[in-house]
Amino acid sequence: TGSERFRKTIDAARPLALEIAHHDAEAARFLARREPFLLYPDRKPAVVAFVGGHNAGKTTLVTALLPKLSALGLRVGTLKHSGKDAEDDIAGKDSYRLAQGAAVSAFVTPERTTARRFGPEEPFEALCARVFADCDLVLIEGYKSLAAVKVEVTRAGASRPPMPGAALRVGDGADDDGVLTLRPDDLDGIVAAVLRLAGLDR
Repeated sequence: TGSERFRKTIDAARPLALEIAHHDAEAARFLARREPFLLYPDRKPAVVAFVGGHNAGKTTLVTALLPKLSALGLRVGTLKHSGKDAEDDIAGKDSYRLAQGAAVSAFVTPERTTARRFGPEEPFEALCARVFADCDLVLIEGYKSLAAVKVEVTRAGASRPPMPGAALRVGDGADDDGVLTLRPDDLDGIVAAVLRLAGLDR
């Protein structure tokens, strides 16, 4: 029913655009204040970052989880973050040549649409809203600094930089820090844990 001011606006047959804009602005402020206190993230898509040292098995794990999560009816996106620039096309191909000097370049075929933007690194929230808005879950490889649920991936012989704040660990041996550790071959257990951490098990 809204506020008394809202009801009087309706009774007087005045436009509601200002009242609606006022409500939307207050709602956005409320949701921002509420976000840190939620048990589960209240956003779509949910985001889980797989972090760990070089050659720890992050890509292998994420690619193994994809078909299992998709089989549950989830629309899953993936994102790889790197701290250094890398080419994502094949030099000399038409798609590569057409992209040189462009701000945005797209390659479209009957089976896929690939779009690339060139410039400084885009803030994750903006990228997520633009690219992954229709996904239920985004699995990220890397992005250690991102404020998201993190799964540490470890493997004997691989480098192991500190990963504070990991909610789950996937590796061959458990540490004594209280973080639940699952073996890499326990894919069903990892899927269940990822769904719980993402708030998608409800």
